[in-house]
Formats: sequence, structure tokens, C-alpha cells
Amino acid sequence: MKLSVEQAIEKAIDDFSILKGIDLVVEKGSIYGLIGRNGAGKTSLIKCITGIWDIDE
Repeated sequence: MKLSVEQAIEKAIDDFSILKGIDLVVEKGSIYGLIGRNGAGKTSLIKCITGIWDIDE
């Protein structure tokens, strides 16, 4: 069962694209980890999918 589906997440700050075309499916009862280099956009992605930041369209 899918709990959340986010398609083509995009976010820009001051005309600089920080997230582009991110697709995400979260299955109910699953545990996920998000890893990447410094500045890769991990925190930005979490802020977008939790509603702290609005997703650009």
C-alpha cells in the first residue's frame, strides 16, 4: 500500500534549481534512509515532502 507518492518534485531558490525531477514513493510500514554528499539536497528534499517548504510547479 502506498502511503505517499510525490512526482517530479522541483524547488528553486533565487532562480537556482536545488531539486529537479525527483520522484518518490513511500510504502506504508517501510523504513527509508536518505544519504548523499554535503550539499546534495537531502535536507531540501525533506523540507519539501514534509511541507516546510512549498514545492515549485
